[in-house]
Parts: sequence; structure tokens; C-alpha cells
Amino acid sequence: MKKFYLLFLTVIFFPFHEIVAQTSTSQAITYEELYDDPYAINKLFFRLEPLYAELFATNVNIGFGAGVNYYHKDKLDFHAVVRQAYSKSFDFVRDVALKNKELDNRPISFGFYEVGGTYHIKDFEDETETRIILYSKNYEKGNRWAAKVPEHTVIPSKVRKIIGARLGGFAYNTSIDLDRILADQEVVLVDQNEMPMAENIYLYGNMRVRGFFTGGSMTWIKNLAIKPDKGYGVLSDDLIFTTYLDILLAPFNTID
Repeated sequence: MKKFYLLFLTVIFFPFHEIVAQTSTSQAITYEELYDDPYAINKLFFRLEPLYAELFATNVNIGFGAGVNYYHKDKLDFHAVVRQAYSKSFDFVRDVALKNKELDNRPISFGFYEVGGTYHIKDFEDETETRIILYSKNYEKGNRWAAKVPEHTVIPSKVRKIIGARLGGFAYNTSIDLDRILADQEVVLVDQNEMPMAENIYLYGNMRVRGFFTGGSMTWIKNLAIKPDKGYGVLSDDLIFTTYLDILLAPFNTID
């Protein structure tokens, strides 16, 4: 498992070192603005999350997910998310429980579900600058991309900013390691005959959590496209970026 962690961290962080070491060249260009309207976006978005990593005290797992977002006018937006571990090998506590199974209960796989909405306290448009990569199909000839960091230009543009208040509910199911919990709390489990459980067996359980969250968010939206006068195709920058801070409360918990 330690080797897997090292490999995972290497894959995640290695590309960033390469990007930070590069510098790109900025140049001024003349262009025609095709559109620059952050309010003219689709109302409904579906997305696929091919990779996520959940690292928390109860369990560590890696898997995939999917989500949907819906924007209602300029007042509200809603989202729903579901995530699932790839397999038992990527659901670490469940994998250990299956390999050391001595109890009758069946370890459940990790699954996470969330539904929520955001009320737009303030939804406004502002002026900013956008960095756009200058790409041309001619670059593909002679592998120019392999030998040179792409040039870019910085143009004035509009950005939509949304300050929001979030509210919603979440639920997740997971296998848990009872040995660590019992040791931390200095508790001993008893069997159906009220006899202490043997100390040399691996104890695990299943936990189901139901709760809700509330918090605040900040969203930036860009939606623009330009057509440079020389040598480049249509260039665009479409962005929806959200940061948020939530308080999570989970009063409805069950442990097998």
C-alpha cells in the first residue's frame, strides 16, 4: 500500500513541477471580438469526474464520479454529485476487511451523494484581463509544440462574479476500521453472549452518514471568443470556477 501511495502522489504532483519551470512569451495582436458575454452560458451542465481521491480518517478511497449543474436565471443554481470507488482495491478499508473477514457482516463499498443549491446574493459583471494561448494548426508541422512553450496574448474581457449562499444535503456509506476507533476510545466490544471479543481478530464495521451543509461561495464565469487577424484560428476562453467554504453537520449516523 505504501508503494501505491508513492506512485499516486508522483502522478498527481509531478506534472506541476514541469509547468512551474516553464515561461511563455506574451505578444500583442489585433483581433476581432466574436463574443464576450459571461451571462450567455448554457443553463444545464453534465460532467464526468474520471478521478477523485477521498483522504479522511475513516477511509481512503479513489474512484470516479458524475455531476449536474443547473443555473436558474441570475438568482439560483443547483447541483447534484455522486461518487463511487473504482473497486475494492481502491476502497482501502473495505479491501482489508474482505481479506481479513472474520465477522458475519458484509463490508460495503464507499459511495458519496450530494444535492444542493446556491442563492446569488450578488451577481454582477466586472472588467478583467484574460490570458489566451495563441494556437495555430501550423504549429503541428515540425513538432513546434515539443520544442517551444506556446505564445500567448492578454486581452481585456468581461468576467461574471457571483457571491452566493449555499445549502444542501449529503450522504455517504463506507466501511470503517473498528480496531482503531475502539483503541482510541478505550472501548471493548462484546458478542451476543456478552463476552469480550477476541483481541487477535480484525474488527470492521459499516457506517452510514446523513447530514446537511451550509456556507458561502464565490464564482467566476468567462465566455469569450476572438479571431486574430494573422495566422491563428478562432481562440476562446470558457470558464466557470467556484470556490466555497461550508460547515457540514451530520446528525444522522448509523454504525453496524
